[in-house]
Amino acid sequence: MIKELTFPTRGLTPSLSRVSWGAIWASAIFTTALVVVFLVLGFSIGLAVAPTTTPASLAFAAGLWWFLTGEVSFFLGGWMAGRLTPIASFSESVIHALVSWGMSTLALTYLVLGIGAGLLGNAGGIMGGAFGTAARGAQIVGGVGVFAFLVSLSEMFAAAVGARTGTRLLVATRPLPQPERQVETARV
Repeated sequence: MIKELTFPTRGLTPSLSRVSWGAIWASAIFTTALVVVFLVLGFSIGLAVAPTTTPASLAFAAGLWWFLTGEVSFFLGGWMAGRLTPIASFSESVIHALVSWGMSTLALTYLVLGIGAGLLGNAGGIMGGAFGTAARGAQIVGGVGVFAFLVSLSEMFAAAVGARTGTRLLVATRPLPQPERQVETARV
């Protein structure tokens, strides 16, 4: 059985002290930066090997890279949220990690849509010419959308597992608060 430890807050309202926005923001920024670093690394590797590989193998490698680096990034971001959460509770840490996951996912979606809008417009014209019909292009885009949804769910799970892992370390390293002993004297 897992035992959750909670530490008393010092003079703060319990409902306000349970959310550590510092832990959430730090985790979201760290996760987003890590995803961008992995994205740039994967893009540069893909450009380096593109002339020697087929488009199908390059697409498979890109999807695998996206999945694996997303798992690592969101796990580490969830670990950071769990580690920085001041209340040593698994459920509190997981909630912090999930809010951080949501913020990172929104930031990355905005980044991809902002930068990728022009690229997708150009790619649509190329794909239309390459595949011949708009229906085939729509099938490919739909498949990528389903893959993105599944990867996003797995990243959410990785963030929650990371938060639980970070919390376990926090629980294991913090000393338990010791109650003050009251000595009773016998009255004669």
